[in-house]
Amino acid sequence: MQSQLQDTDFLTKTSSLITRITRLCDDLMQLICGTSLEGHITSVKSIMERFSQYVSIANTEAFDISKLETINVIEETSASVKSANLMTHRKGNRIQADFGRANKNEEHTDLFAIEIPACLPIMKQAIYQIVDNAVKYTVNANQFKVRIDKYIKEGVERTTISFTNLGPMVYEDEVDDIFEKSVRGENAEISKPTSGLGLGLTLVDKIIKCHKWIDAYVYAESSQPKVMLNGMDYADFSIVLDFKNVPDENKAVAEDDIKGLKDLIELMFKHELAGSMPELTRLAHVISDHCINSRQFSDTTKKVVYELFDLVVDLIFYLYGEKVDGRPIEMRGNDAVDSLVAKYIRWANQYLWNRQVECRREGTESFAPLPLFNNFLVVAHTLSKFVAEKGTDLVLRSFKDQFEIVSANPFGDDGGRMALFNKLLDDSRMIVVMTRERIILSKVK
Repeated sequence: MQSQLQDTDFLTKTSSLITRITRLCDDLMQLICGTSLEGHITSVKSIMERFSQYVSIANTEAFDISKLETINVIEETSASVKSANLMTHRKGNRIQADFGRANKNEEHTDLFAIEIPACLPIMKQAIYQIVDNAVKYTVNANQFKVRIDKYIKEGVERTTISFTNLGPMVYEDEVDDIFEKSVRGENAEISKPTSGLGLGLTLVDKIIKCHKWIDAYVYAESSQPKVMLNGMDYADFSIVLDFKNVPDENKAVAEDDIKGLKDLIELMFKHELAGSMPELTRLAHVISDHCINSRQFSDTTKKVVYELFDLVVDLIFYLYGEKVDGRPIEMRGNDAVDSLVAKYIRWANQYLWNRQVECRREGTESFAPLPLFNNFLVVAHTLSKFVAEKGTDLVLRSFKDQFEIVSANPFGDDGGRMALFNKLLDDSRMIVVMTRERIILSKVK
């Protein structure tokens, strides 16, 4: 775990980049209204807003007993479903919420008035984590069922809210441990080996247990197998919240509970940032490619689009430097490596440095197209800035197994840039070698 000062620096830097990206999205929505790019910009903004929520709950107000609020379960769950579904690298697992009463014969309450009373602001994060867990593991186009019930226990009115999805079966001997840190069900590990760290439900448990004044607790249930998919049993899996409807007068949050929550939230924040890297990279590339290379948009719009693209890549590159590693995702498209780098250099010269640098192409063969991963797009853009800032003419030499960027001025390596390039390009099946005057990309043998 980093020191407290480093943690604060990380949140401050990340928050600053997120805020700047969100503002550019707002500017662009005014410029590209009614075009095909509007949905892509909206997706970037929604992801940024989700990250902003993490930053906001990392401060003390999220745990402030004087900030208690009543949460509308239907509204908060609906918002969480929309937010979780936006992570479109998991779009095959999108869900729709289905709300109802556990006991259909009861008519004593308005379903949409169901609330959790006297909640710390961080309670909203618990609902989001439950929804996010369902999105990760549910089968395609499945419904996420939310069932609400009221009952009396020892003269006290209580409410249960069950969140249920059809997912990889959790065995009976796993259910009781599912809220422990780093614990994932056996079938969840097999079906989604890279989708989680076993932290989400741990965070839910810790948040719920903080609310002692409503005697809140959470538990899990799993049905018998319902279907078999790809040789694996799938069953209904439920997370159930149980709490008193009328809070006690005396309320307090233990300092140990707060510290444990803050540490876990930072881990979750970094995990979700990493999980969103592929989609952010894809969106940044698609938006800029469609806009900057089109005559449909003004130069002003293209400049703002490039600024957005540049900031998104800066965020991703910064996160890699902070060891927040995203999963490599193969990008669809037919761009050859040399064409892609040449395009990014042109963008950097035109919209970042406002220079007209000659970029000559040499070589009789095109560097053979390879499966390009999101990581390579980050490297290509960062390289383009790196060479364009020299303000010198460049030569791009393409061969069958090698691609070179040659400059009359010597390159440098500030901040361990090339070490990160090597790490990222390793996922793209390429290696990078840097000399004083050239950068060489070649295939991994």
